Parts: sequence; structure tokens; C-alpha cells
Amino acid sequence: MAMSTEIRTSNQSRASTKIVIGFVALVALGYFGYNFYENRAIGNLKYAPLEPGVVNLVGVDTAKGGYHIVVANRIAQLVQTANGAFEAQGQDPSQGGGGDDSDAQKKKVPLMEMIQTLQEKSAAVGPFVSILNDMKQEDVNDKAKDWSKADIEKALAGDKSLKDKLQADLNTNLDGSPLAQFDPKTFQTGITIHLPVTMTIPSPTGDKQVTGDLLFPFQTRLMLALEQRVATESNLYDNKVLAGYYAEVAKPFMTDPKQRQNVAEALKQIISQANVDGMTELPQKVLGSLQILANDQLIKHALYTTEDTPKGPVCNMEIELTDEGRNRLWQYSRDKVGTQLLLVVDGVAVSAIQIKDVLAQTNLTISNLPDETIVKNAVNKINSMNKASGQ
Repeated sequence: MAMSTEIRTSNQSRASTKIVIGFVALVALGYFGYNFYENRAIGNLKYAPLEPGVVNLVGVDTAKGGYHIVVANRIAQLVQTANGAFEAQGQDPSQGGGGDDSDAQKKKVPLMEMIQTLQEKSAAVGPFVSILNDMKQEDVNDKAKDWSKADIEKALAGDKSLKDKLQADLNTNLDGSPLAQFDPKTFQTGITIHLPVTMTIPSPTGDKQVTGDLLFPFQTRLMLALEQRVATESNLYDNKVLAGYYAEVAKPFMTDPKQRQNVAEALKQIISQANVDGMTELPQKVLGSLQILANDQLIKHALYTTEDTPKGPVCNMEIELTDEGRNRLWQYSRDKVGTQLLLVVDGVAVSAIQIKDVLAQTNLTISNLPDETIVKNAVNKINSMNKASGQ
């Protein structure tokens, strides 16, 4: 009896083992079968980088760059993280959360200038770099005298006419001492240095370099001291009074050389390659973390519906990709689960999407978008462009 029971238990164990082995084999077959299918479908496809259009689906590699996507004030934005690295959000940014105040106050990537830089528009390169270096465009005085880097280099190298002109525009000698003659019209404007900055961007024909001018405002320490001295005065239109203030502020700069700013050295540092490299490092890092996955030519159609939720009405948007658009997104998402996507239309981020799984569909649905105006404009733009192109 004991032997009979033992044999029966062993048979049951073997049967159970067969079932488990069969299930594991089935799962493995399905897994490897899908991988085989996936590799056959997209594994050997090679695509050149896309040129961005008006409508762009942008991959944001959260393992690079220094920025991540948040939703603040109902708009998706790229912002810098505290540790300077891309991070996946704790909540799905596509859910339209309000974003916290700390995120809303962080440095934001200028999406319009970013896309235009990728489009090789040189006029956007300077603003893109300056904004990411916390430079405010309103600090550039439109009445300031414009100086190219090349002319400043010539003035510093000893070109007399350019040196005299530069000192006159600065109202200060290059050694930081006051001028013998003060020009009251320019003491608050300083100069604007046109500093060439270059970004390397991917293109269908290989990496390209796009150069634009970063507008760098500069005032000497002497003029800043004068501006501070007269900040509360009301009679700044009287040139004689201004000249008197100038003489008052300039006196310590004349009598004590230690008070003087080395203006020539300050200008050398601004136009130096080391300064340019430092200013372009972060913008280049941001561009290197982005990939255009679909543009106008690869998005066939869009529509949206509205839905009432406990938090208010939201929109669900669906975009239809071409086969190439689907394959590009499929390839990207296969290796980038946990990273993020931006749908950008006319420089406005319509939605932020977190990649939670491989995206192999032709139709991409983006749910819970809070701003119907933005969504409607995006849908109309996509469909009108496709109608014009005959898609």
C-alpha cells in the first residue's frame, strides 16, 4: 500500500511538472515569437534623422540632458531637475496635473526656439542659448551700440579708430579709468556684443552646425556706479547735472587705480572660446537628448473628443501616423520605456506622454488633456496641413 501510494504521488508530481513546463514553454514561445516578429518588422529598418516641421512628436531621452517634462498651469513644459539630470515623473504627465510651485519656478526650455534651432534657423540659436543661460532678452537695450566679436578683437588688439569708438560707446577707458569727455546719451545703454554661438544638430544628411548671434549686454563698472547714483534723481535730462554726477562717481576711479575695472580683460573673457563653450554646453546637451520621431509628413490625421471627469472636462486626442511614423515610434519606444514624448505644434507643447510600454500602433491616443483650446488648435493645424499636402 505504501508503495502504491508513493507511485501515485510521483505520477501526480510529474503531471504537475509537465503542466508547469508546458506553461513556461508557451510563455517563452510567445515571448521569443513576439521578439522574432518585432525584429523582423523593425529590427533592420534604418532611418535618417528627421527635420522638424510645424507639428512634431519629440522623444525626450530621460537618461540624458538635464531636463524632464512637467505639466504646469495646464501646459506641458521641459524644465530642469534639481540634480541636472532627466527624471521620469512620479505621475503620468499626460494626466494634466497642475505641477507644483517648485517645478513651475524652474528653468524652462524655450520650445519654440528649440524647434527652430533644430530646423536650422540661425535667428533662433542665440535666444535658445541665452535663455538656457538665464539671460533675459529685456536686458538687451535696443538703443545700445552694436559690436561684433571681430571688431572688439580688433579694438583690443590696438586698432586705434575702433579702440577710440569702443571707449566712447562704453564711456570708459579700457583700463577702467574715466574718459576726459562724458557722453550723457549713452551712459545707461552700454554696448551689445553679438557673440556667435554654434549648435550641432542632426539632419538627414548628417550632423550640421548652425550658428547664430547671442546678444550679450555689457556696461562697465563705472557706468553701473553712475546709474546707481542717479537712480533716484529726477533731472537726468540736464546734461550739466549728469556731467556733475559723472565727475562725482568717477573721482575714486581716477585717484585709486585699484577701484578700476580691467575693461579690456572683461571683454576678452566674454568673447573667449571658453566662455562660448561654457554657454553652449547645456543647450547642446538638451538638443542631444531629443529625437524627432514624427513630423508633418508622418502624421496623417488627428481628432479629439471631450469627456467629463470628477476634475472637470478633459480631451482625448488621437493622431494617426503613417507606417514610417509608426515604425520610428516603435523603434524608439522599444528601448526607451520610462522616458517621455512631447507633441509640439507651432512651438507649443500640446501634450506630454510617458512611455510605459512599447508603442507599436498606427493610432496614438493621448488622454486627459486639460486645455481644449490648445488641443483643438493642434488638431486643426494637423488636418489643415495634411489637406493642403494631399495626404
